[in-house]
Amino acid sequence: MTLLEQDTQVLADAVARRAAANNDAAWPADLRAARERALRLFTEQGLPGTRSEAWRYTDLRDWGARLAKALGSDTRDRITVPDATPLPELEDAPTIVIANGCLSGEPGGLPAGVTLSRLGDPQGRAACADALMEQLGRGLDPLGALNSALFEDAVLISIADDARIETTLQLVLATSDGVAAQPRILVHLGRGSRARLFLRQVSSGEAFSNALIEFGCGEGASLDLLRLQEEGDRAMARSALTFQLGRSAQLDLTSLDLGGLAIRNELLVRLHEQDARVRINGLQFVDGTRHADNRSCLEHLAPRTTSEETFHGIADGRGKAVFNGLVLVHPGANGTDARLGNRNLLLSPHAEVDTKPELEIYTDDVRCSHGATTGQLDADALFYLASRGIDRDMARRMLVSAFARQVLSTERWPPALVTALGEQLTARLPHGDPS
Repeated sequence: MTLLEQDTQVLADAVARRAAANNDAAWPADLRAARERALRLFTEQGLPGTRSEAWRYTDLRDWGARLAKALGSDTRDRITVPDATPLPELEDAPTIVIANGCLSGEPGGLPAGVTLSRLGDPQGRAACADALMEQLGRGLDPLGALNSALFEDAVLISIADDARIETTLQLVLATSDGVAAQPRILVHLGRGSRARLFLRQVSSGEAFSNALIEFGCGEGASLDLLRLQEEGDRAMARSALTFQLGRSAQLDLTSLDLGGLAIRNELLVRLHEQDARVRINGLQFVDGTRHADNRSCLEHLAPRTTSEETFHGIADGRGKAVFNGLVLVHPGANGTDARLGNRNLLLSPHAEVDTKPELEIYTDDVRCSHGATTGQLDADALFYLASRGIDRDMARRMLVSAFARQVLSTERWPPALVTALGEQLTARLPHGDPS
């Protein structure tokens, strides 16, 4: 048996032990059976390798050893929330904390029209289990199967039909040092509802997180989602966000990746019915030896659906940034309007950016475009600022900051919050010329 095969067997054994410990007899029988199928799927496939096109640029061999070790930790005894400095406009926001994959405390002050159910609560178990079974019936990749086999609890956030939630809801995913968390969250927006959600991911030490979050937006629903990933410098995290958009539903998503050692984000948006719309602005910043891999798939399944994705990457030091964006237009999705763009800055000769924007179109009467650029800072712009008496390092920092802040907009979010995020983003950017 090779060393890789030994590591794979150690991981499979650790996953099986944790799955047996988490199989709550109080859960519905069909749910427990679905978890057992997911366990078999992961056991058969293991972690995906770089021979898979979807994982070509992200090697998970280091993840396996970390995961096997962390699965020996008892998450229920380690429900601690890593420090996260409150951001303006959110100090008093209703906050739901998922610590190490489990609901931490009882969130208070939820506005009218918002209800919270969890699998671990007998009163909310039926609603949560029904929503989960819809998910578990779909195809799962190996890491999705891992989450399905191991999650300790699941949370369902429901927005009532026609509810207009003016208050920003905050959802915090926190993972402790040495813990392998498997958060499972479902968010459902009823017909004609509107909500604004701030999703924050934090961790401490050598945390491992594998989160699955599914959003369902009913007819005419509107969701503004701001995601801030600020995992610890030694954290490994994978998150998969799936959106199902009904007729005339709208999604506005801003995604910021500023932390973590090894990060993988997967985004799937399915525009199921006509006139659904999605707009995405994203940024990933890597430095040191950090690695971030963002993968998106926007599926147009109905006529007159619209998508616009703009994603920026900044790589410094020996950091590696990966972006793969796919726009898939299905037969019958006439009138689709889709635009996909990826722009990247290389700030160091040792940094790496891998980008692959894709279009697949299986119908006529569409307007679709895609493109990607990767380059260094504009020498003319640097010279211009220097000629105006601005220090070269400051000029470089100003240009990088301006590039990064293009993904932030006050159109959907309070100006004070956007300003604070911009300052936090700028603080992470490099000082001085690349080495």
